[in-house]
Amino acid sequence: MLRLVSYTVIVLSLLVHSSVVFCQQPTFFINARKTTISLQKGQKRLFKIKLQKDRLVQINTRKTQGNFIISLFSPNKEVLLKFDSRRSSLDPELFWIATSSGEYTLQIEALEKKSLLQVLIQIQNNPSSTQKQNAEANHLFSNAEQYSTQGDDTGLRQAVNLYSSARNLYQALGNRYMDALSEHNLALTYLQMGNLSESKAHFEASLQNFTLAKSPEGRAYCLVNLSSLYRSVGDPQKAMEVLEEALQLKQQLKNPYAKASIFENLAMIYMQTGELERALEVTRESLVLHTEIGNQQYISYDTNLLGLIYLYLGDQEKALEAFQKTLAFYKKTNNLAGQANSLANLAAVSIETESYQQALEYNTQALALLTYDTDNKLSALNNLGTIYAYLSDHKTSLECYLEALEVAQKITDSIGQGTIIGNIGSSYLELGEIDKA
Repeated sequence: MLRLVSYTVIVLSLLVHSSVVFCQQPTFFINARKTTISLQKGQKRLFKIKLQKDRLVQINTRKTQGNFIISLFSPNKEVLLKFDSRRSSLDPELFWIATSSGEYTLQIEALEKKSLLQVLIQIQNNPSSTQKQNAEANHLFSNAEQYSTQGDDTGLRQAVNLYSSARNLYQALGNRYMDALSEHNLALTYLQMGNLSESKAHFEASLQNFTLAKSPEGRAYCLVNLSSLYRSVGDPQKAMEVLEEALQLKQQLKNPYAKASIFENLAMIYMQTGELERALEVTRESLVLHTEIGNQQYISYDTNLLGLIYLYLGDQEKALEAFQKTLAFYKKTNNLAGQANSLANLAAVSIETESYQQALEYNTQALALLTYDTDNKLSALNNLGTIYAYLSDHKTSLECYLEALEVAQKITDSIGQGTIIGNIGSSYLELGEIDKA
């Protein structure tokens, strides 16, 4: 009997590209004044900063509510630095040395219904060697952020190189916090690439450095993402242990995002252990919290989770509605990985409703977007084999299963390998090659 590999949920915090829109009435910067900014979703606040060549601007932020995209633009509107708080959920320390004299622009864009942020901007006329190196590391880190959102193998590999270079500089400077943040984002990028051993090593390095940097929020955030890795390798018990430690830290911090992120990960653990009603309950609670906050990115994560749970519960109609919503959002934000995940899940719904030609179309589109070996690609290949089996094309079905097995072996997915080997055996039986089955 042919079996479906369950689709893997995208749980990484993915950066969303936003267009640059300049306000009509910017704030002209006064050196070293701390400013508290309150914005609604989609609103932008601009600071015009006049810099002479070789002067350094240092930007410190502290997020008290909501999420932001912080961007620094050159006089000719080129993006110099860009930081999205959704990817790290932590407060960065940004440096930039002016390569030419002129009016630079710091833009802060709110991403939730109500967002509060404290900003301190300082200018140094004669930056020290340490400050210059911090500026160089920031530039590398910011470029890595951009590459990590491309959703293809080339972009992710470039992001790894840049994050590694930034981390090396931060280590040399003794900047524990940004060192930890670089390690954390390296772990996320490797997880996105399906390299679980490298991802785990960088999560562990990040945890150690966040502890040394005395950042409980950073440690908690890292633990939440580490739990995702343990789920990926089929260890829900360890994932739960890590998540419980994160929950203890986040309850102390009273972060409104903490509860929702814990619920999301709990839901996926419950799904892995077959407790679907409990998964449905906590996902609904997470969706309520993210809707109150107004973060569409996380609303889409929750909607995707709901779709998977409904699919496993046999409610194809609700699953279809959920995956169509996520696909529309990911197309709007040009998120290729998200589109692939939604298309693959739509294919799974079509298989359940025996709409095999529609499933074939969805799955083919998903595979075209999955350019590197991950558990999502493994699932898409396996399910493509299942579609061809239902269409009685057992030769093509076998080819898909064999390719899926290669991916499973590369990413050391023992659970996936077992399921796929069973499907390969079924294919050989259908082809009359009983000795190979």
